Amino acid sequence: MKKIISICIAFLFAMTASADLIKEGFVEYVPNFVKHTATITFMDFLEVKQEVYTIPSSVQYEGEEYVVTAIAENALKNGRRNTTCKKIIVPSSITVIGKGAFREFMNIQEIELLSKLEAIPSSTFAQCQSLETITLPEGVKEIGSKAFYGCKALKSVNIPSSVTNIYDQAFSQTLIKEVVLPEGMTIINDGAFENMRRLQKVTIPSTVTQIGNYVFKYCERLSDIVLPPHLQSIGDGTFEQCNSLVQITIPSEVTSIGAYAFRSCPELTKISLPGGMRFIGLEAFKGAENFETITFTGAIPPRISFSTFDFTKLSTVYVPRGCAKSYKEGAGDGAYRPFLENVNVVEMDQDPDVTLMLLVVEDIHKKLSAPYDGPREEALIIQKYVELYNALSPNANSAENVMTIYRIQKLFNRNPLEAIKKPLAKELKGAKTTESILAVFSNYLQYVRE
Repeated sequence: MKKIISICIAFLFAMTASADLIKEGFVEYVPNFVKHTATITFMDFLEVKQEVYTIPSSVQYEGEEYVVTAIAENALKNGRRNTTCKKIIVPSSITVIGKGAFREFMNIQEIELLSKLEAIPSSTFAQCQSLETITLPEGVKEIGSKAFYGCKALKSVNIPSSVTNIYDQAFSQTLIKEVVLPEGMTIINDGAFENMRRLQKVTIPSTVTQIGNYVFKYCERLSDIVLPPHLQSIGDGTFEQCNSLVQITIPSEVTSIGAYAFRSCPELTKISLPGGMRFIGLEAFKGAENFETITFTGAIPPRISFSTFDFTKLSTVYVPRGCAKSYKEGAGDGAYRPFLENVNVVEMDQDPDVTLMLLVVEDIHKKLSAPYDGPREEALIIQKYVELYNALSPNANSAENVMTIYRIQKLFNRNPLEAIKKPLAKELKGAKTTESILAVFSNYLQYVRE
């Protein structure tokens, strides 16, 4: 949508570039003779002598009226140097505002948008350091990157229900304390609220499924935030240096936490991760100096990257019943040593969540059940495995069946299968029932390293 709007703006300005230039006072326009509209291409605000100024909604040229529908990119000049104008009213006729149109209007305190805008482009109001009040009209779908960057007097803003995208640093370096995002948004883009050091509370709608990179980085007063229930991932550096973040609940559908996501969050002391968690990124909790406990609910550990818990007080890790060994031996990334070697691992009195295990089981099953024309012993073993899988239906039945199939699938790792292939195939050849096939596979699980 952002690209489409930019193309439309460019096309509009290109179409009118060769037309006559209309000059009226300190304002210059380019008319469109077909549509009887005009675009403001230059306005010198040093000539504005009143405190409240309304941008013209029409202009006369050769006895005809042209409706002003657009302000070109960077068209409004000398706002930085104007010391008189405190309020600007944008009329309802204007539907397009170009990038940077009001940038660095140092003394403007209020901007009234009566217009039916679809987008607030990049840097539109950036560095308007005295801007205290602005009401965004319904119909705005996008707020561009750095749209309000550096508006150091802006303490509040309304996000219309029509907004679907907010881009990087849109409100960075403002004094806004609370943000309420509208239902219907699905993605919070990279860096959208980065470096909002007064931000305390954010309301995220249930429709959001993805939070991008560095969205709340350096929001050092952020303490009140509830992540939406269908969130699937947390991006890199999302909450980095959120100094006031004491606790946060990770929704059940989140499968990954990006690098640096909670780095240097000194007040965060504990966190619980859902059973479907697959990956925790580089230095995700590094420098969270008071972080002491983490709870895993999954049957198998996620992949944990380098330096994830460096410079924390991590001392206790809670895992589901019967899972301590698998976590101690399996939680790591590449050559990185298992991070649980030097902490107290406590098994909770609850069964493990097999969400992630089921995903792994299904991925492996797709590979094992593909057509196979290798050695007879191995082909027989795979055939019997598929029969057992279909009988147990792990994706539809109990967690116990999922865990059983998961352990059996480990027999197909190169070393175990090479060592036991001939005797296993011989025993499976005579196994005709589900019970007998399961019994044979179970006898060989001793070769699997949990």
